[in-house]
Amino acid sequence: PGFASVHVLDEMLVAVHAPRQTGHQHRLVTTDLEPGHIGQDWLDYCNRAELRLSDIQRGPWLQCTHYMLAIEMARCGLGVALVPDFLAQRDLEQGNLVYFNKTRIASGRAYHLCFKYSRANERAVLSLTLWIKAQLATTSVVRFAKKRGA
Repeated sequence: PGFASVHVLDEMLVAVHAPRQTGHQHRLVTTDLEPGHIGQDWLDYCNRAELRLSDIQRGPWLQCTHYMLAIEMARCGLGVALVPDFLAQRDLEQGNLVYFNKTRIASGRAYHLCFKYSRANERAVLSLTLWIKAQLATTSVVRFAKKRGA
């Protein structure tokens, strides 16, 4: 209560791995660690990408609690990570990561800029909101999503 928000972006997940990884089967890094649902992110991804999990998974899940850890695991060649596209973007551009598959899926999470209602018309809040939207409009992740109709 007492807060307003501006939608910034919907989280889209993409599968990435180190460029030196080869082969059809990989260790898969999951951040879905809820008992009984471990790896649900990958099951959803495979359904959307028209892949069979059994065709791509080798060995047990590599489990971690945060997307940044998953990206680091992928960067080190430990497996394929399913992470937000905007977090992987810099590593993809620098060649530290490559796409496993270019399919993006919505995670169901959204990012918002939140501020007190009482500050909604302050110049600084309005300027920050406009700046964030301008930055997003120029990123390749957002341009890709707009081209694909996401």
